[in-house]
Amino acid sequence: MSRPRVFLSAVSVELRSARQRVARTVRTLGYDPVSQDDFPTGYGELRQWLREQIDGCEGMIQLVGDAYGAEPPDADPEFGRVSYTQFELLHAHRKGKKTWVVLIGDHCSRDHATSELDLPENAAGLEPAAVQNWQAERRKLQQAYLDWLVRENHLRHTATDDTALENIILKLRDELAKLRRTDEIRQHRLWKAVVAVLIGLLMLSGGGWWATQHLTTTVQQAAVVDAEKIRAHLLTTIEETHRQELAEAETASDWRERQKRREAADAAHAMWRMRVDELATSFAEIEARGDSTSVFRELSRILAEQGVDEAIAYMAAQKTSILQSVRTRAAAVRERNRSELEPLLRTAELYGTKGAYVESRALYAEILDVEPDWPQALHAAFWFHIEQGNRAHIYSSIADAQREYVAGDSLVRRLTELEPANTEWQRDQLVSHNKIGDVLVAQGDGEGALVAYREGLEIARTLTGRDPGNTQWQRDLSLSHDRVGDVLAVQGDGLGALTAYRKTQTIAEALARRDPGNTKLQRDVAASYTSIGDVLVAQGNRVEALAAFRRSLLIAETLAESEPTNTRRQHDVAANHQRIGDVLLAQGDRANGLAAYRKARAIAERLAERDPTNTEWKHALAVSYQRIGDVLVVQGDSGGALAEYRKALAIGQGLIDHDLANTKWQQDVAASHARVGDVLVAQGDKGDALASYRMALAISEALARRDPANLGWQHALAISHQKIGDVLVAQGDSGGALASYQMALVIAEAQARGEPANMEWHRALAASHQRIGDVQVMRCDRAGALAAFRKSLEIAEALTGVDPANMQWKRDTAVLHQRTGDVLMAQGDGAQALAAFQKSLEIHEAIATRDPANTQWQVDVAVACGKLSNHKALPVAERRELLLRGREILQELNREGRLHPNQDHVAMFDAALATLPLP
Repeated sequence: MSRPRVFLSAVSVELRSARQRVARTVRTLGYDPVSQDDFPTGYGELRQWLREQIDGCEGMIQLVGDAYGAEPPDADPEFGRVSYTQFELLHAHRKGKKTWVVLIGDHCSRDHATSELDLPENAAGLEPAAVQNWQAERRKLQQAYLDWLVRENHLRHTATDDTALENIILKLRDELAKLRRTDEIRQHRLWKAVVAVLIGLLMLSGGGWWATQHLTTTVQQAAVVDAEKIRAHLLTTIEETHRQELAEAETASDWRERQKRREAADAAHAMWRMRVDELATSFAEIEARGDSTSVFRELSRILAEQGVDEAIAYMAAQKTSILQSVRTRAAAVRERNRSELEPLLRTAELYGTKGAYVESRALYAEILDVEPDWPQALHAAFWFHIEQGNRAHIYSSIADAQREYVAGDSLVRRLTELEPANTEWQRDQLVSHNKIGDVLVAQGDGEGALVAYREGLEIARTLTGRDPGNTQWQRDLSLSHDRVGDVLAVQGDGLGALTAYRKTQTIAEALARRDPGNTKLQRDVAASYTSIGDVLVAQGNRVEALAAFRRSLLIAETLAESEPTNTRRQHDVAANHQRIGDVLLAQGDRANGLAAYRKARAIAERLAERDPTNTEWKHALAVSYQRIGDVLVVQGDSGGALAEYRKALAIGQGLIDHDLANTKWQQDVAASHARVGDVLVAQGDKGDALASYRMALAISEALARRDPANLGWQHALAISHQKIGDVLVAQGDSGGALASYQMALVIAEAQARGEPANMEWHRALAASHQRIGDVQVMRCDRAGALAAFRKSLEIAEALTGVDPANMQWKRDTAVLHQRTGDVLMAQGDGAQALAAFQKSLEIHEAIATRDPANTQWQVDVAVACGKLSNHKALPVAERRELLLRGREILQELNREGRLHPNQDHVAMFDAALATLPLP
């Protein structure tokens, strides 16, 4: 059976390579692409060839760029002055073909720069002004064409880059599938008789004469056909059909539709008038060859002597026996072919087991070329592509993985079309949905991934509903819930994610109880605890999150001990150590947090050393460097922290250079840039810090544009704006800082509204208000500053009520009390200022007690002592005691080498002491 054809239209000089990439994707989806690349050398007038090719296609994809392209030597009588590329779409539209138009964005690859397009052939010999006028005229024509596309609602897709273009074509597979079904219905429609198809399909779907060859067998000539009589009967039928179609055209209510139908009837009539001699003589030619059947000879005689209607009636009586005979013979041939191909199919699988993937791929392709509808071969080839996609995901790139998964998806769709009730093929379809969803997640297309995962989830539900005792299907259902939860978590839907994860956990625990020795099922349980812990962290419930992570770690360690050579088990242990370290650090338990991070790093280093080409292990190592750096910052070791962050940045940059489509790696590189900037700020290097923050901002902006629904990326973007604002404040640029903070505030407000249960979004909102208050202080707007600080303090206090053990959130409230006190003091409200400073010192003291080794928390106490000592309502002795205490804290930190240059306020304390009266 031939495959549906799709015409690919583009200006070759600009977009030939893009069109070729689209052709590969279209071919992968199971369609035959047709384009000007197929133009035969020396062919006549191009428009006629284009008409013939487009008429023979089921649809058209047009790529529209900047170029107008080549044009016919004279204006088209129907469309006026148009380029060949524009003519292609206009003709397809007139013929009622399905069309998809894709606007090619600035970041898509082009074969020539815009300045090199639409130039005259003899540009080198012309004046520059003449060349510019020539080019400008064609740009104007192309813009007019673009305007028409927009007005007529043809322009529905925009490809921002090459990956987006490929994704657009891949997402058309469901619409293209409609063309396939239409084409298959057309190809499989049974002729009531040979002449019924010749005349009937003439009016219905343009079928051809040569399909009758499937009905012939080798027999000797037994009669002679009168071609002239057949021609006369055919002409009678063609004319009668034309009259009927013209009459039907007049029944349309709209004049445009009437005109369209008349033109279609006239075109069909003209075409079949041209072919009537060919059809009539073909009967005689077949008879003359001596290979016609007795049925065919009788049909020819009836057609010549009695006409078309009697020929159709005769074939209606013969149809059942002919089709049954052909089907029986075809089935026998098919079974014999498959039996002979069976050893080759097993050999293709053997090639795969020894890593000979090129040979395996080629053999699968050859087998399916011979037997395209063999379910067992389709199934085996599907899993080959899935395994190759998995390898590409780890060792190559997201784009390579996507190509493999899409190729597999094309095969499994064919499987489910052939045998829709086969549950094994249905499960293959579930796996395909999940793999494509995984790629879309990595590319940042959360909405697309969610659609794919939910389609897989529906299949899993159907299968488990059919057989609830099937362990594999129950596990598939569990993992489908898990994938849906992952996307919802990234989109900020914590409640939805938690619901999905708890469904995963319920199924996983039930399966593990049923089969305690199954390590995969045990790992599923551990993974569900990890996922639930992640959501609980985002919601501010670190106590329960820590318990979930420790439960997951216990299972992971047990599995790793039972399978010491299994690197995946080792990775699970490292990931849990890292998460536990995150929670402990947030709770102020620096020592145990650092210990957890170091355990994670030791495992990551071993894995990366064991397999240097494994990108997943490299990524895990980069994350461990980041976490160690976080602890070193808390300890006051800025040099050590900077070294760790730069190690993470080097690995991350290498990963995204390897695969630009991986959004997770891009996000991590942005975080590394931001961390480097934080240390540089602490070291007083504001210029380089600003450069680092702006690199982080550029990545975050690109990611946020790619998927505006991804709240995690929106949060990273807001943080980047905040950090840039912080540096601008330090540089004295209050206007620039205020603009950055306000951009961060807009994002934070939207996040907090979108997901009220996510505490991190509320903390980001509080931080934005605080920073805006800081700038208002710089601008002497005390009332505005006080309002901003109080908004921030209200949010911060609410957060500490949710998680009293979170020391960072407690520190936020202490800092805000201090800032509020500064403004109140400046406004002359000494009583409220005193209360604010005292509250700030009280909170800082409580925090510092939790971890004496935390440099920042000790500095906070010293600063709070200094602030409170400035209040003249206090007795001089108490003020002196506060200053002496604060100075001693700083001097001790300095002696231990733990004080950053920008934290060394000893001189300020000395100056303040000098202003107090002697005791």
